[in-house]
Amino acid sequence: MSGPPKPPSDGSPFFPISERAAKLAVAHLGITSPLLAIALVMFVARIWLRVRPVWRVSWEDYSMTIGVCAAVVDFGFLIPQMYTSPRLITESQVTWSRKYAFLAIPIWGIAMMFIKVSIAMMMHRIQPTVLWWRVFCFFIMGILIAYGVANTFFILLQCRPLEASWDTSLLETVQGASCLPQTGIHIMSNIGSGINIATDIMLSLAPTLFLWKLKRPLKEKILVGALMGLGMFASVASIVKATLVKEFGMAKDAWALTNSIATWTALEQILIMIASSAPFLKPLVQSALHRMGWTLSGTSAGRSGYGNRYHDVGQSARQSRLVNKSAVNSRRDIYGGDEDPFAAGDSNDAIPLEGKVFEVGIFDHKIVDGEGK
Repeated sequence: MSGPPKPPSDGSPFFPISERAAKLAVAHLGITSPLLAIALVMFVARIWLRVRPVWRVSWEDYSMTIGVCAAVVDFGFLIPQMYTSPRLITESQVTWSRKYAFLAIPIWGIAMMFIKVSIAMMMHRIQPTVLWWRVFCFFIMGILIAYGVANTFFILLQCRPLEASWDTSLLETVQGASCLPQTGIHIMSNIGSGINIATDIMLSLAPTLFLWKLKRPLKEKILVGALMGLGMFASVASIVKATLVKEFGMAKDAWALTNSIATWTALEQILIMIASSAPFLKPLVQSALHRMGWTLSGTSAGRSGYGNRYHDVGQSARQSRLVNKSAVNSRRDIYGGDEDPFAAGDSNDAIPLEGKVFEVGIFDHKIVDGEGK
């Protein structure tokens, strides 16, 4: 389009989409779309690994599934406001775009609640028998659920009737119509930003309290820690979004600001989706490294045959488990590749913490004291 768009000749109301707003819309679609595709592929891979070779889907997977579905809906609701070229849009188009942008807010909150609760549930399985850790995990889940529910009701009840949230003309034409003052909305937004940033950081860093005690190779601990730490990127997105929200109502180009907020909101959500699924993909990373001749224990499988010996031991463990139920944890001790990222207690998927060990046979196979026969 050459030059600025011309107003309609009939004098009907219009709203300009600036060049900056259009560029931000292009950036939004160009950045968030491929990242969402990656997040969805990782989620599908996570579920696939949880159902094969045996069904091991648990409550955190169900919670994650609900969160992912809500996140996809939220992403779709942000698209109507993304005009990718400067233009003049009609008043009805403005209302239509604002409607879906507004409805995306509570859906985003619901998605974040279920995704983060899924992470907290996964963290709980690190040491479910340790009281303070259980209290911490349930406290995080309680905060997330309480905020998620409160935020949803706050958003949906901030204007009466609800349509006034995206069509401000109703405040003048409908008797009794009203909305909360912007001050109250900003306060709630700041509280929400604080909760999101704090929970992102805690969910990313808290597992390191136990990670280094797991009876796993150092490189594997680093890998799992890095995968869990991806949630820190969501914290950065949340911080940037919080700074932009403070400008709401004061910016000269409101549509461009809205596009920026939408982009960082979507990034925060997608990055936490990736962080939630990433630890479950450790078996795929292990498999890829093994194909290249390396194991997470730091040895070369191709040169030493170490990886093949482990493979043979793993097959024996799986066969013995079919005959003797008491051997269900043996594949954990040989660093098998199909386990959950974290587990403990009496679960068949348990990853034991460091303990006294002794050697068995020519394989230097380390078994937790009292577990081997």
